Formats: sequence, structure tokens, C-alpha cells
Amino acid sequence: MWVIRDAFRAQVVGVEKISNPLSIAQKTLTLMQEHSIAPQDIIYDEFGIGAKFGVEMADLGYRIQ
Repeated sequence: MWVIRDAFRAQVVGVEKISNPLSIAQKTLTLMQEHSIAPQDIIYDEFGIGAKFGVEMADLGYRIQ
């Protein structure tokens, strides 16, 4: 699930029923472009599939938290 939030609200902007690290990275990049989000503003859970997602993003040249 992808959520965009600020200090006052949060909005779900994406969901995948079946995910893998590459599909998560691709969806994240698409949402980053659509919503003008900088890589340093991306935060993800770093356990389970999330750990491999971080590697995918680093391989694509994006350093995220």
C-alpha cells in the first residue's frame, strides 16, 4: 500500500494485491513522478519484502529511507 501524507492528512494512492520488490519499485517511481515526491521523502518498512525493495531502489539509483 502506498500512502502520501503531510502534517494533517494521509491518502492511500496505490495498492497491489500481489507484489514483488521490482513491481513495488516501479509503482513507487511512477507515484514519485505523478506527485512530485523527492527520493529523500520516501519512507518504507524495511522488513520482509521491504528490505529487497530498498535494494531495488538503490540499484535504480535512488537513495531512500
